[in-house]
Amino acid sequence: MIRLNQELCIGCGLCAKDCYPEYITMGEQYPVMPDGECMGCGHCVAICPNQALSMDGDDVMEAVIPYNADMMQIEPEHLFQFMQFRRSVRNYKPDAVPRDAMLQVLEAGRYSPTGSNAQTVKYIVLEQEKMHYVKLAAEALWQGVQASGQAPGGIIEKIYQNSCNGVDKLFHGAPAVILVLDTERRSNYSNAYIAASRIELMAQSLGLGTCYVGFFLHAIAMNPDIAKQLELPKGYQVQAVLTIGYPEDVYQRTVPRKPLSVEWK
Repeated sequence: MIRLNQELCIGCGLCAKDCYPEYITMGEQYPVMPDGECMGCGHCVAICPNQALSMDGDDVMEAVIPYNADMMQIEPEHLFQFMQFRRSVRNYKPDAVPRDAMLQVLEAGRYSPTGSNAQTVKYIVLEQEKMHYVKLAAEALWQGVQASGQAPGGIIEKIYQNSCNGVDKLFHGAPAVILVLDTERRSNYSNAYIAASRIELMAQSLGLGTCYVGFFLHAIAMNPDIAKQLELPKGYQVQAVLTIGYPEDVYQRTVPRKPLSVEWK
């Protein structure tokens, strides 16, 4: 998986030093590349000062860009305020999200970290078929409420009643919904939510709004046929759900938060 160009290698040993699993070791003059054992994290490619290392696949290496110090200058207070102003958006304009913008936010998810560098996260974007899944999910949720004996009048009943009239209250009328998928190992849920958090911040930078929708995950658990109709890849689950679109409202200030709770030990 890792290729070494000895003509470019200066024998500095940085790649071996930075290889956390110690797959790369340092020989007398050049690093010794792993024989089949490799996480594919790319740290060795990134740290090499002379571009002597590469990974298999020309399409993979085409996406590699050199370090640019100017592009890394984000003022901490600006970043923090950017995150403070992030809101869960539940009122959207009807405008569709342009495909290039959607690809840009999904690329942000692609570059999120995953456990053991698995890079197994996949996506489904609901646009034209969104209302079909709103109705399926609303029906499943409403049946769950009825079976549990809960009193009517809650948000699920409103979601169901609106869906019967062709109105999307589940996804707040957003023009698109991003389903974040990962393999069925429960430990992989963190991969999906890390990717989703990157997606929502990139979306905000593009003037888009997002909102997590846990009700859709509950609906899939209640009615597995929803997952079948989504035609998920084998061994995959929907693990995070984000609405996305242009916000109809402009928030004028940040909101209160509970004080920071931390223990230093």
